[in-house]
Amino acid sequence: MERSLLETIQILGLDMMVAVTLLALVASAAVRLVAAFAHHVGLLIRRNAPTELDLPGDAFAPQEWRPSR
Repeated sequence: MERSLLETIQILGLDMMVAVTLLALVASAAVRLVAAFAHHVGLLIRRNAPTELDLPGDAFAPQEWRPSR
């Protein structure tokens, strides 16, 4: 009895090896995509964060900084 190419691949377990390899490649690409997205979101947050100049001053400044009356 002669086997077809598909049956030979299935008997040798190569179909599972190909499926596992493809699944690993897809998972790796997904992780890289999520990491790149998180990196860009972090850059956007840092770019829009208030700087030291934007922050309000000390409400209780030392006496020498208060206006004289």
